[in-house]
Amino acid sequence: MNTSLLQALVLWRKDRAQREGVDLFRILSNRSLEEIARKLPQTKEELIQISGIKQKKYAQYGRDIIKMVQDAHTKDSSREENVRKEKEGEEEREETYRDVESVGDFIDRTNKTLGSLESRVRGEISSIQWRKSCVYFTLKDTKEEASLSCFMWATDVSLCGVSLQEGMEIIASGFPEVYKPIGKMTFRIAVVEPVGEGALKMAYEALKKKFETEGLFDEQRKRDLPFLPTRIGIITSRDGAVIHDFLNNIGKHGFHFEFCNSRVEGQMAVKDLIASLQTLRHRDLDALVIMRGGGSAESLQAFNNEALIREALKVPFPIISAIGHHQDVPLLSLVADRMVSTPTAAALALNTSWEECAMLVMQREHRLFSMFGEKLVFLGKEIDRQHRYFRDKMDFIFDRFRMVQSMLDRCVLFVEKTITQKKQFLEETKNTLILLFRNTSITKQTMIARCKQLLEAYDPKRQLKLGYAFVKKENGSFVKSVDDVGKDDKIEIIVYDGSVRAVCISKDKE
Repeated sequence: MNTSLLQALVLWRKDRAQREGVDLFRILSNRSLEEIARKLPQTKEELIQISGIKQKKYAQYGRDIIKMVQDAHTKDSSREENVRKEKEGEEEREETYRDVESVGDFIDRTNKTLGSLESRVRGEISSIQWRKSCVYFTLKDTKEEASLSCFMWATDVSLCGVSLQEGMEIIASGFPEVYKPIGKMTFRIAVVEPVGEGALKMAYEALKKKFETEGLFDEQRKRDLPFLPTRIGIITSRDGAVIHDFLNNIGKHGFHFEFCNSRVEGQMAVKDLIASLQTLRHRDLDALVIMRGGGSAESLQAFNNEALIREALKVPFPIISAIGHHQDVPLLSLVADRMVSTPTAAALALNTSWEECAMLVMQREHRLFSMFGEKLVFLGKEIDRQHRYFRDKMDFIFDRFRMVQSMLDRCVLFVEKTITQKKQFLEETKNTLILLFRNTSITKQTMIARCKQLLEAYDPKRQLKLGYAFVKKENGSFVKSVDDVGKDDKIEIIVYDGSVRAVCISKDKE
C-alpha cells in the first residue's frame, strides 16, 4: 500500500468535505481510499472498479484522484530511480537515515493524527479576517493568556447561521491541522454556536422576527396532511427513544416508511438534518416527520437554524414537526405544516384520517345494512303482493284451462259421436251401394244380353252367311242402287268369306 498516497487522499477528502459541507464518508469511505492506495488506478476503467466509486463519483472526483495517483506513481518512480542510482556505495548512509522522513511527509502524518482529535473549544473571537471563501480569526481564552488560530469555510459559517463578530464568545467544533506551506497549526472549524442562553435568545428572536416578516408562520401557507397517507418520511436518530414511541403508536394502516438517520443534538446536527431533507425531498412521499425529544436551548439549536428552515421550505409535501420543548418553540416547528410536541402526537396525526375513514366506513356500513334491511322488508312485501297477483292470475288461467278442457271434452265427445254416426251412415250407404250395384249389374247384364241378341240379329255378316253380298265402288262407297254404277265401273263384291272384284258390263233396273 502506498502510504503517502493514502495520506494525500485523506487530506483531500477532508478538504472536499469541508467545501461541500458534508460528512467525510459521503465523499469516500476509508475502505475506498485504502483500495485506491493499494491498487493505484490510473484510468477511468480501473478507478470505477474500486468499491464505492461509480459513474457519479467518478464525474465528481475522478480527475483529482487519478492525478494524485499519477503524482504518487511519478514520485515513487523517481524515488526508485534515485535509489537505484545511489544504491551502490550508500548502504551505510541509508542504514543511518532509515527512520528519517521529509518535512512534507512528517506534516502529512501529523495531520492524519490530528484529524482524529475532533474537539469543541470555547473562546472569544478576535482579529477576524474575511476572505472570499473562508474566514480567519483568533479564539482567545477569557480566563488566561491563551489563543488559537482558527480557519473556517464561508459555506460552513452561513450554514451555522451565526454572524461572527469581534468579541463574540462562541463554542467552535473542529480539529487541529498544520498548514504545510508555512508549518503553522490552525484549528479548522466545522461548526460554531454562540455561548449562553442570552445570545441564543437574541438570535432566536431576531430570526423569528425575520420569518414573521416574510410570512412563513401564516396559517394560509401551511398545507393540510393528505387524506389516508401511506408513504411517510422520518428524520430522527435511530438511537433515541422517540422512534420507538412513534412506531409503537402508529396504526397498522399499510404505512411505508423512508427513514433517514440523523443527529438531532446541538448545532452539529444541522448538516445531517439538511442532508436528510435533501435526500427525502426527491422521494415520492405523502408527509415528512422530523422528531426529537425535549431539551435545552443549546440542544435544540439546530432546529432554529436558518439554513435548515430554508431547506425545509423546499420540501414539496407536508412536514410534521414533533420536537419537544420547554419554553421557546423551535422555529422549524413554527414553519412546519403541522406542529406537535411528541412523537406519539405525530403518529396520532397520521392515524387521524385513517381512523376517521374507519369510522366513516362503520357509519356507512350501518347505514348500508339499515337501508338493506328496509329494502328487504319492502321487497318482501312486494314479493307477497306479486305472489298474490300471480296466484290470482294463475287461478284465473287454471279456471279458463278447466273450462276449455271441459269444452274440449264435449267437443271430443261430439266429434266422436258424429264420427260414429257418419261411420254408421257410411256403412249403410256402402251396403246400399253394393246392393244397388248388384241390382244394376244384373239389369245391365240382362240389357247387354238383349242388345247382343239384337246385334247378332241385325249383324250384316249374318246376312252374308245367308248368301247376301255387299257391293262397293272403287271410291269405297256402297252401291245401293243400279243408278250408282255405270258401265265399265269397277266394283268390289263382299261375301261372307271374302270379296270379288268385277267390272260392270251392263245393268238392268227392275
